Amino acid sequence: MDSSAILTWQQRLRILRFAAPMALFPALAILPSVIYLVFLPVVAHGGPLALVVTLVLGLASARGVILLIRIMLDASFDLITAMASAVLMVMVFVGFYTGLFMAAFLVQLRP
Repeated sequence: MDSSAILTWQQRLRILRFAAPMALFPALAILPSVIYLVFLPVVAHGGPLALVVTLVLGLASARGVILLIRIMLDASFDLITAMASAVLMVMVFVGFYTGLFMAAFLVQLRP
């Protein structure tokens, strides 16, 4: 294995500073964007706009998660790995509450 493939502590910290917000903020924005663009459209052409916004948010969040996993796989357990793990656990919680709130909202819309 090539030793240049392993990230240094400083590189891992720089990636963490970039990847954590890149994973969390789009994940937090998906639920309101879908609700206000698809189910309660406040702008014209909300459906196509929601598709574009959801794709962009999903791709940004996925890229952040991939970078976080890269941080975790590149070294032994340390503070940066713990922080990346904590961000991923928050992502699991965000996914859970997004599904829960989406289901609750859709039940409210049913006649």
